[in-house]
Amino acid sequence: MGVHPAEILRRAVGGAQLLAGVQLASRVLTFALNVALARTMSDPSALGVAAVQLYLLDTLVLTLAREGVRRTGLRVAEEGTKGHLGASRDLLNLAWWGVGAGLV
Repeated sequence: MGVHPAEILRRAVGGAQLLAGVQLASRVLTFALNVALARTMSDPSALGVAAVQLYLLDTLVLTLAREGVRRTGLRVAEEGTKGHLGASRDLLNLAWWGVGAGLV
């Protein structure tokens, strides 16, 4: 009737291995691109300034996206008058704002 616990464990381990592999590949690619960029730049200090500015921008966008979703979730939980479907739609619409802000 249900899924066997061994099958659930097998899928979970497979998912964890895939996640670890993608994370490793992402970090190796980032490292290789950073090394290639640092070798071709005439002024390496510009790389440091750009990296710090991009990190701050990334942190700001992620914080704003998370905070909006968190506050909407709290507000929807408190109101409770809209119904489940309307609350889910509001939360989903707000979550897409974070994606749009990240692309900009």
